[in-house]
Amino acid sequence: MAAYNEDLTLGKTTHESIWPHLCKSVGRQIDIGLLLPAFDSTPINAEVFDLARELRRRYKVGIITDNKADRIQRLRRFQKLDDYFSPIVVSAQVGTSKNRTAIFSHALALAAITPSEAIFVDNNANNLLAPSSLGIRTILHDDEKNDIVALRRNIQSALQNSASAA
Repeated sequence: MAAYNEDLTLGKTTHESIWPHLCKSVGRQIDIGLLLPAFDSTPINAEVFDLARELRRRYKVGIITDNKADRIQRLRRFQKLDDYFSPIVVSAQVGTSKNRTAIFSHALALAAITPSEAIFVDNNANNLLAPSSLGIRTILHDDEKNDIVALRRNIQSALQNSASAA
């Protein structure tokens, strides 16, 4: 799949389109239906979902993800992402990734907010560069440690800094 990952993530192709080529490259027919249980096996971070539910009472809480369109479409239904997040901005649907400012500008427009009103949380420091260059406050969250107390504290601090700057 690695050979197709970037094109899938940027929406230049679909799993359905590349599947025959993938099967040929591994020398066997694989049922594309195996993708659905693979997508469904994506772990749910219940603590992050709880935090999102709590924050959503007062703020817009969205997702910006470098991901395949069909995978996120499945996760939206299976994990009920729309109950927690809006907008959900997917690289494959907008044709650009988190290493470019365009995806963040698109998300800001959908949320109807300015960069100074936004906070972006990611588990990869490289993904914080583009939003930061737009004036979006950024927070690095180590999803392996999953320190929700620290994440909550960092978000609260960013919100307080935003309020004092206004």
